[in-house]
Amino acid sequence: MKGKNEDVQRSTCRTGRAWAAAMALGLAIGGPLLAVVPSEAAPSAQQQVSQLTATLNAAQQQSEALSQRYDQAVSDQQSAASQAAAAKAHVQKLKGRITLTTTKLRSDALNAYITGSGASSGIAVFSTSLDAQASRQQYLAAAVGNLHRTEVTLTHERQAAHSAQAAAEASEARASASAAQASALAAKNQQLEASVASQLTSAKAEVARQAQAALAAQEAAARQAAAQQDQQAGGAHGGSTGPVGGSSGGSGSGLSALKAAITQIGVPYVWGGESPGHGFDCSGLTQWAWAQTGVSIPRTAAGQWAGLPHVSLSSLQPGDLLLYFNLDGDHAVDHVVMFAGSGPYGTSTVIAASHTGEPVGYGPLFTTDLIGAVRP
Repeated sequence: MKGKNEDVQRSTCRTGRAWAAAMALGLAIGGPLLAVVPSEAAPSAQQQVSQLTATLNAAQQQSEALSQRYDQAVSDQQSAASQAAAAKAHVQKLKGRITLTTTKLRSDALNAYITGSGASSGIAVFSTSLDAQASRQQYLAAAVGNLHRTEVTLTHERQAAHSAQAAAEASEARASASAAQASALAAKNQQLEASVASQLTSAKAEVARQAQAALAAQEAAARQAAAQQDQQAGGAHGGSTGPVGGSSGGSGSGLSALKAAITQIGVPYVWGGESPGHGFDCSGLTQWAWAQTGVSIPRTAAGQWAGLPHVSLSSLQPGDLLLYFNLDGDHAVDHVVMFAGSGPYGTSTVIAASHTGEPVGYGPLFTTDLIGAVRP
């Protein structure tokens, strides 16, 4: 291209002015791209993304708090269970001590009777029920004296132990209920997290869809404007008019070049790229494909248009190159595709490295800003 260096020439593989804008704006969700979306729904979708993100963050924080609450409740439950078990064991120990004391009291009463000390008291003891309060006092006074205080003390300890056991079991029950409640709340909160995360994914997809639709509309508008401008130029740039088409049959070299290009389908678009399996730009792909047939052609789209034989747009053959003019507003030949003649779009199928973000692949033949065709 006149007045431009080689690096700039290699950058002119764009499908329209919109692609330059797209590269500048990017496709990041929530980024500057949203500013160009004409749809009134876009701000709403982005706002939904922000709201759902905040909701999800809050739900995750709540889950963490509930987890801590559950852990504490389980710890409290285990501690209360240990205390209840200890109190229960203490009660059993006290019961054993009371049994021993009672046995000793009976033995002392019997000895007192045999030796004659406190005989009347001993007879009274064995003639009445041990559970009666009067006989119990008589039993204690005649047989063991101050051992009464020991039994009373043991009885009080047993009552205290029973109370401690009951309190620990109640604490254990409360902790268990708290743990169950925290677990249930955590489960509900996790369901909320999953629901919000799903909604957030959908909202982000909607924002991306709207952004892509806006870029597509912008590209279409740019192409339409460019077409109107170039129609005024007429034949000033050597463009051809009339029907565009061809067949799936052609020369051996053209078919071989096409087959070579097909092997690179899926390879990324790379600005200035000319490496098989790594990346191509538009003219890098066509030059490499024809080189596989032993035919050397110029590196840039402008060079291919200027240096190769022109052919009729109505008689295209596989391997022919279609050139485009002024796609990016530089009033020069700036894009090239290869005619395939058959494929997903029938006889209007082409193969090309179109633009950043679009790998090498098939596409429909478009005539906006089409200047003509060449056959190496």
